[in-house]
Order: sequence, then structure tokens, then C-alpha cells
Amino acid sequence: MKFRIAALALACALAASCGASDAWGTSGGFELVDMPESRALVVIKEALLDHGYSVETNAWTVDVGWASPLLVDLRASGTSFGIEWVSAEDQSWYGSDVPPPAPHGQLRIVSGRDFSDHAQVLLLHASSYQYRARDGREGQVELEFRIRQDVRDFVSFARGR
Repeated sequence: MKFRIAALALACALAASCGASDAWGTSGGFELVDMPESRALVVIKEALLDHGYSVETNAWTVDVGWASPLLVDLRASGTSFGIEWVSAEDQSWYGSDVPPPAPHGQLRIVSGRDFSDHAQVLLLHASSYQYRARDGREGQVELEFRIRQDVRDFVSFARGR
């Protein structure tokens, strides 16, 4: 009987020292790191190039109904669609006008008008593309893959309109 109590006490002590689970999407006690905006924009540009588009940078202003027009980071040349990487600075600048990330990994697309036509802009929130610092380059590669997938899905959507 004493052996069982001692074994149970040891098991409880070991379980208590294990800490929180480290599931994806939670920090699990580990620091989360944002994908650097400069790297994210390179990945987005590469993804658009992979789909046959040349890319314009910071050359497109779209009225999406916010207090200030949206200066879109990247536009697929000759199209009515672009992609905005919503950094912490962008969030601060546009404030509550920026809709939150869509739930369950869905794409957040806003519609508007540029000087002559209807426009679609994919909002990629930097806060949705974080990796655990301890994962280093592997975590960043995984996020780059997700960004490419999101761009691919958006391009498919935009082409279908």
C-alpha cells in the first residue's frame, strides 16, 4: 500500500512539472514571433509571380469605406485585386476600420473602388501569421507555405469573379 501511495505521489509530481501543452495557435509558454513584414511581402510577391502576374508595390489606393483610403501593399498588375499585409502599424493607422481576421483561417477580403473600377483586397493580418520562436526557420517556412496557400486561394477567387 505504501508503495502505491509513493508511486502515485511521484506520478503527480512528474505530471505537475511537465507544464502546459504546446498546441499550435497558443504560445504554450513559448514566445510567438511575427513574420517580418518585409519577408511576408517578398513571399506574397513571389506567389503572385508564380501565378503569372507582374506586381505593383504601394501604387494602389482603394476606397474601402474606411475613414482613410487603403494604400494597398501589392497589386497584381492589370487586375482589380491586391493584397494588404496588415501590420501592427497599419492596424494603428486605420484603427477600428480594419476588420478582424476571419475565423477558422478563412480569407478576409474587402471590396472597394479605385479611381476607375471595382477592387478586391485580401487582408492578411500579421497577427495571424506567427510562429513559436523556438521553431526558428522551420516555423517561418511553415508560415510562408500558409501565405502562399492563402494567395493561391485568393487568386482563384478573384479570377472567378
